[in-house]
Amino acid sequence: ISQASSEHSITFATTMVQANVAKGAIEEEFHKEIKQNHISTIDVVAPCSIIAAVGDGMHLTTGVAGRFFSALGDAKINVLAISQGSSERNISAVVLESESTRALRAIHAAFRLSHTNVRVGVVGMSEVGESLLKLLGAQRQKLKTAFEIDLQVCAILKDGDTSDIVVLKNQLGGVEADSITAAEYNDLVVGTGTGMGASLLLGAPLTAAADGTAALSVTFDEKSKSSEQISAKVVQGGLENLATHVFSEDNAHSIIFDCTGDVSVGEKHADWLTMGIHIVTANNTALSGSKIVRDAIKKAEHSSRKVHYLREVAVGGGLPIVRTLRDLHSSGDHIRRIDGILSVSMSYIMHRIAPPPGVYECSAYDEKSTMGAYRDDKSMPPAANQRAACSFSQAVKEATGLGLMEEDPLKDLDNEYTARCLMVLARELGMDEDYDVSKIQARSDSLADGGKRTYSEMEAELSARMKSRVEAAAAKGCVPRHVFSVDVKRKVISINIVDVPFN
Repeated sequence: ISQASSEHSITFATTMVQANVAKGAIEEEFHKEIKQNHISTIDVVAPCSIIAAVGDGMHLTTGVAGRFFSALGDAKINVLAISQGSSERNISAVVLESESTRALRAIHAAFRLSHTNVRVGVVGMSEVGESLLKLLGAQRQKLKTAFEIDLQVCAILKDGDTSDIVVLKNQLGGVEADSITAAEYNDLVVGTGTGMGASLLLGAPLTAAADGTAALSVTFDEKSKSSEQISAKVVQGGLENLATHVFSEDNAHSIIFDCTGDVSVGEKHADWLTMGIHIVTANNTALSGSKIVRDAIKKAEHSSRKVHYLREVAVGGGLPIVRTLRDLHSSGDHIRRIDGILSVSMSYIMHRIAPPPGVYECSAYDEKSTMGAYRDDKSMPPAANQRAACSFSQAVKEATGLGLMEEDPLKDLDNEYTARCLMVLARELGMDEDYDVSKIQARSDSLADGGKRTYSEMEAELSARMKSRVEAAAAKGCVPRHVFSVDVKRKVISINIVDVPFN
């Protein structure tokens, strides 16, 4: 039983079978008061559940009620009624039955009676997505032990255009909850894991049966898992249905990692946030897309649901640029200007066509001083080739081979990628209302010609032009570099090829 301090309402809980009987009895007893409007309504809210925290030490411990209701709030549970016994050994809350499982798990996690289960979805299985999936698998037990958080990978989508979703067979959480591993995903989709191979999606060998029809032949090696042993399966649905396999009413926390650069995936961010799914994104197409998409994300972020939209990786990879900006703002600092290099591919190309003095010596020293821990062989060509500059065309080929360039080189050469990154920064600086990607590109130095020609058609011309540019910069004791500038005071965003002094 609960009564408001204003004494204007009384709430009590009863069993479902007695609810209508109780309502009828009250209406009969107070029919005069109801007729004279002294009592406004008598409502039955059903079905409901009572969640209670009980303990002898509660009346001696401060903050129990705060932790109890904070856990329910963080889990997005609507509390219908609250009651506490006079002995202070019990706190009860009435919630909708549909939210009772999620509420119970949230309370258990808050009081460390069980770990917090987080349902995870991954979209984008390029090198970034595959590395993330391996990391989640490797760190799962450590996170569970150290922080009592269990990251359960429930759904994986290769990209925004794929219809096949790899999902868990057993969607129930718990102490021994399943999670999709990188090996299982590769077994089902790519056929490079240690299990079933490519038979499920890529097709197993077909053999001719006696009646002339085709028969499917599936062979397992000694290390293979049977289909019953694999915890995942493939279902149809694609991007439109990914969230339904991640979000669960019985679970308080859900996250989708967007490891793509797909516009179609970015356009789903607002919908996922509205559902109550947190998003960690390396995809900057949403915050650099149309104003409709950007406004929808803003609205979803500030909705009543407590969701997080983490886009740090969408700007500078592993560099904490967004976090640093927010910390400066929170501490009362006023940012006047930001300059830097955001495009890894353009940075690589500029360093190859105009290497700074001593780059070879620095690399050799780093490798020697770290006793081999540092090796400059993943981001640069072999050390023997670093002494001399190469042509622009060769630098682009190297960047493409290293996976630094976009699939279409023109997206880097015409500043599209960097402009999209800058739109994310513009959002943090309150400048996104005045800019879009095309406006930033129009204010910038571009190596492309607005999409009129392909890269192969422009390759020879670009190499000759950049060779002249490097020679002109060297005559001034400089090297050309691809630099962005955000002038907050003047509200100007641009990307330029700047001649920087050797030293």
